[in-house]
Amino acid sequence: MKKYWKQFEALVTGSKADLFSSARLRLTVYYLLIMTGVLIVFSAVLYFSFAYVLKDNIDTQFPDVPDQGDEAIVQTMSDAKDGIVVIDLTAFALTIVLGYSLAGRTLRPIEDVLERQKEFSANASHELRTPLAVMKSESEIALKNPGTSSSEFRKVIESNLEEINRMSQMTENLLKLSRVEARKEKIYFSEVDLGELVRDAVNRIKSRNFQKEISIEIERADPGKILGNQEDLVSVASNLIQNGVDYNQPGGAVRVGVEDNKKEMLLLIEDTGIGISKEDLPHIFERFYKADKSHSRNFSNAGIGLSIVKRIIDKHSGSIKIESVLGKGTKIVVSFPLVGT
Repeated sequence: MKKYWKQFEALVTGSKADLFSSARLRLTVYYLLIMTGVLIVFSAVLYFSFAYVLKDNIDTQFPDVPDQGDEAIVQTMSDAKDGIVVIDLTAFALTIVLGYSLAGRTLRPIEDVLERQKEFSANASHELRTPLAVMKSESEIALKNPGTSSSEFRKVIESNLEEINRMSQMTENLLKLSRVEARKEKIYFSEVDLGELVRDAVNRIKSRNFQKEISIEIERADPGKILGNQEDLVSVASNLIQNGVDYNQPGGAVRVGVEDNKKEMLLLIEDTGIGISKEDLPHIFERFYKADKSHSRNFSNAGIGLSIVKRIIDKHSGSIKIESVLGKGTKIVVSFPLVGT
């Protein structure tokens, strides 16, 4: 039986049946079996009910000619049976077409999720494999060279530590992204002062980037409460401001502001960095997408920072808009509803 099923799958799909082709065909068959059972029961009930009503009407109208009435019943029921068969066959054919289409629609969300998971796993593996390859090659070269000095060994260790830090940051971001996307437990919101939160985020980023010639200034910090998760909102502000630092130019600046426009609180971030091209802008919230490939090795976000930011903002009923000019800088506007609006 399995042999014939595989042959049927190959005949329908035109190739070796994959997981979803097989599942789609099986689901179509289930729909067909259910519909066939319904049609048989419905047709039988209709046929015998019609026959009973017809016989009762004829016996009432022609009580003196029973033979003629029986002949009329037989002929009428024969015609009715032919009509019911045609209707059933038409319904059967439509069930095959509609069942196959419905099965595809039913399975498509699952297929999309698995495809994204496969892509996610492949990209994560690639991002982890690259620093591991760098560490391995540098260590092998240093060990194979008998003339390697202690200072050269120190440089190799420092380089390896940089790669380890990069992988650690990436795994933390991956865990954060998975928690944000698949979080099923209740998210606890409270009133948060966005201006105060952003000031704290700026101070922490300044302390971490004291060696970079990038100025970070808060131009405006209106007081205003929004309803949100403190930890998640810190991630949003920190990621966006840090990107303004990482993708900036020597001597550049990052200007940050928090504005209350009476309807919502706005987080404004503008930098004088390398900018984003028009072609890349529609894709910047995709996981592992890095608009500037030449700088991707210099920073540890591995192209998933903005994915985290977008999902957190969505969970807070907010929005984010990004305008950018290549080589001139980027402007970001994040809006959150005010408490009570």
